[in-house]
Amino acid sequence: MEKMDKDRVEAESRVKELPCSQGGTVQEYLDRQVSNPSVEDHGWSATPFEGGFEVERIVLLFGTKELKYRWRVTSDGKIIAVNGKAVSITK
Repeated sequence: MEKMDKDRVEAESRVKELPCSQGGTVQEYLDRQVSNPSVEDHGWSATPFEGGFEVERIVLLFGTKELKYRWRVTSDGKIIAVNGKAVSITK
């Protein structure tokens, strides 16, 4: 696996393990949300951004409303919730 791929997987894993304000981890919370039949999971993605990565999970509510949860993992290892959805669930 190339370094960029390893770094991408590591960034995504770190975000998934963040403590969630609703209890458990961010991944556990979002997994509970997508277990609802009215929610469609569009999965996780991590894209390069300014030496680090933007990690995002997208879900579709009622087949029409897209909800994006987005964090930035900086090159020095900081994790920052960058949109309101991510801020609202990150402890």
